[in-house]
This record gives sequence, C-alpha cells and structure tokens, in this order.
Amino acid sequence: MGNRAADGGDGLKHYAGEDLGVLVSPTATVEEAYLLARLAEGLGCANIDHRLRQSDFADQHSAPLYPWLGGPLADLENRDVVLLIGANPRKEVPIIAHRLRKAALSGARVFAINPLAYDFNFKLADQIAVKPSQLVAELAAVTAAALQLRGASAPAELQSLIASRR
Repeated sequence: MGNRAADGGDGLKHYAGEDLGVLVSPTATVEEAYLLARLAEGLGCANIDHRLRQSDFADQHSAPLYPWLGGPLADLENRDVVLLIGANPRKEVPIIAHRLRKAALSGARVFAINPLAYDFNFKLADQIAVKPSQLVAELAAVTAAALQLRGASAPAELQSLIASRR
C-alpha cells in the first residue's frame, strides 16, 4: 500500500490548489509547520491555518499574522517589570521562561495573574490565581491601578468595566 504522502500524494493532488485546506496543530514544532506549509505550497494550496480552537474570525484582517511581543525575545531579559497574564511560559514557551528567569535574576519584578498558581523557574514578585471567570475583573483592577498611578483616566470602552470592579 505504501505511504501516500511519500509516494507523491496522488490522493492529495486530486484536491490541490484552492480546493484544499490545511490545518496544522498549534502544538506542532516550527519545523513541522514549515514542512506542512511547503507540502501545501507544492500542492498549490494557500489555505493553511493553525487557529483550530478559534471560532470568531471577525477581526482577522486587523489581527497580527502571529503572536508578537513587540520586540525581540532577547529584550525580555532587560525588562524591569513584567506582567504575565494567563501564561505558563515554562511549559508553553521555554525560551521566554529562560529570558524571564534571567531578568528576574538581574532584579526584574515579574508578576503573574493566572487561573492556577504555576510553578515558575524564577522568583515572582507576586502571583494572583483567580478563577477564569474572574480574570477580566482582576485585569480591570490592574488597569485601574495603573491609570491611577499615571493620573490618567480610562478610555470610555473600559470605564464601566473598571467601575463595576470597585
């Protein structure tokens, strides 16, 4: 019988081009995703996606093509303060956990707001574990405190959320 993909993917060629859609697991390695993208490209398919659990694509044209921190990962170790929200970098993105550990060892204050009290490989300045249903309210409180420190007012879209938290 043989491996159909290794044999040239004759079964796939029938559905090549715009008739084909390719989904790659978000847990796949970069190498696996790259190879799958090359396979799709070889079949003339540009329909490839990794957002398997996303159900609302209304704003996909304004969303970034991939998650980005706004700068190089190496810059994380030069931060003075970091706030992690719903993240377990030690398990999810070990290179970020490594950079954050270097920052913490250099005196950075790392805070975390998560649904669980995760075990980090560096000392946290503080960690808040809240029910997932309370995460938005907790973030509203953090936003309110940050705005108060800056002497700024919240944008209209956030004012009612912040007010409901008080």
